[in-house]
Amino acid sequence: MKGLQFNLVGNDVWGYVFHGFNTISFTATNQQYNIILRAAEDATITHVGFNFNTRTGSPGSFIFRLASVDASGNPSTTLGTATIASSSVTYGGASGSLYWGALGTSVNVTRGQILACTVIASTGTWDGANNVTLNYQLNNSGEANGNRSTFPYATRGSARQVGLIGGMRSSTTAYGYPVQYVGIDTYSFTSTRYGTRFTVPSNMGASVQLAGVRFRAAINTASSYDIKVGTISGTTVTETYTQSIDTDLQANTAEGYVHDHVFTTAQTLTAGTEYVIGILAGGDNVQFASAKFTATIDRSALTHSIYGTVISGSWTSGGTWTDDNTRLYMIVPFVDLINAAAGGGGMLVHPGMSGGIRG
Repeated sequence: MKGLQFNLVGNDVWGYVFHGFNTISFTATNQQYNIILRAAEDATITHVGFNFNTRTGSPGSFIFRLASVDASGNPSTTLGTATIASSSVTYGGASGSLYWGALGTSVNVTRGQILACTVIASTGTWDGANNVTLNYQLNNSGEANGNRSTFPYATRGSARQVGLIGGMRSSTTAYGYPVQYVGIDTYSFTSTRYGTRFTVPSNMGASVQLAGVRFRAAINTASSYDIKVGTISGTTVTETYTQSIDTDLQANTAEGYVHDHVFTTAQTLTAGTEYVIGILAGGDNVQFASAKFTATIDRSALTHSIYGTVISGSWTSGGTWTDDNTRLYMIVPFVDLINAAAGGGGMLVHPGMSGGIRG
């Protein structure tokens, strides 16, 4: 699914926290794996893509396919295809690499249409000595399933996988989950802040209460860092709030934990205004995670949402912002409640409220 989740159920987090990868393999002709997704908007789809890990021996060619989905949730009518030699695909190993196969004919899709992005081991030799592996993630917002029987699609059964990485794209925008890999970066004492810029949607009411920040991090013992909040206009950041964190009070692990930091003073964010949230490392190393992308266009699948385009980057102590076009930091706003504008157009959403759509 394109966009960030926004549920308005009690406290809410605007963004993603990602997890690690695993692999699945093609070892026989006609094996296939599918990503099932719903088109987020009307678009002309030109490519179908997947995250490839390794190629062993001399396996044959793939069919990349975009198809409709039947009532049972299986790929149905073929809408577009491409035949790609496995030797032409880019492989990234454990670090991943998103490869987009250009469809022979572009496909027009409509908002809400359910589609299957499929990769099939088609011609040539496919066996234990001649095979390809794909990267997948166990936890994400999409659905993927695998089929180790013959084409066409049979049963998902025990071969179903949740988290296959890839999707579809137009000439300008990607859809699905086209992440290259998830990495942990280390930041020492520096004047540079690393974080995310986002816009509070004007149709969500007059203001939003920013309760804090959620991020995935692996914190070294005895290190410290500041959480920074500010406004941004163009490439100029004006910092408005700082909260200092002593990591002696937190667990640390090489794998990383998800940290929720509640601000001492909740920050009121005005609808229609663009803000930044970020981290400034203190006197020792601070490590936090990001999703990384093979190309800038891949980032668009996860950075456009109902509350504006979310972009990661950094800014200096002097307030100069620089976009990072191949990275999405797992530093996301933690929203407490929304204040409605006077005269209607919304309502006050308190922690604990759930269910339905409110407006």
